[in-house]
Amino acid sequence: MKKKKTVPGRIARSRPGRAGRPAGASGRSLRNRPEDLRRERLAALLLREIDRIVFDLGFRKDMLFRLWSKHRTRQPLLQTLRSKYFDLSAGDLLCFPTEVIRMLDGFYRLLDSFIFYVSYTEDMPQALSGKFDSFLEELRGLSGPLIEDLAEFCPADELGRPASFSLAD
Repeated sequence: MKKKKTVPGRIARSRPGRAGRPAGASGRSLRNRPEDLRRERLAALLLREIDRIVFDLGFRKDMLFRLWSKHRTRQPLLQTLRSKYFDLSAGDLLCFPTEVIRMLDGFYRLLDSFIFYVSYTEDMPQALSGKFDSFLEELRGLSGPLIEDLAEFCPADELGRPASFSLAD
């Protein structure tokens, strides 16, 4: 049997699950495991992004439609709809339960459908406004439960708010 090398001044650590300890009882809290930190950070980022998209669409609606009416420019609306979610891999989402993944997929499929519509529509401002309102209402309906579920993975900040407190609060 090979003897492990130790560096002077360092304490040799055994792996979790050895020396009669159950897996995860390595002295570190479970929340500090790399996969848990990754899930926490990803949940916080997604949560903030979802909240930002829904808030910004409602907040900027009048300005976005003035720009669409006057200049027929899509860019401000498309910038409001931008998302980092589409850059994630399936592996990035595996840290979440199946139900959260399903909810994320539903929210972002709807967002993607609206991005596609806005990118290619030739609708007049009145028609676009009607579709925008129904889209925003549906997005709000999907975002509420999703934000609640993602908040379960995020710690509270110094003020006791979830790391994801809403911009609308």
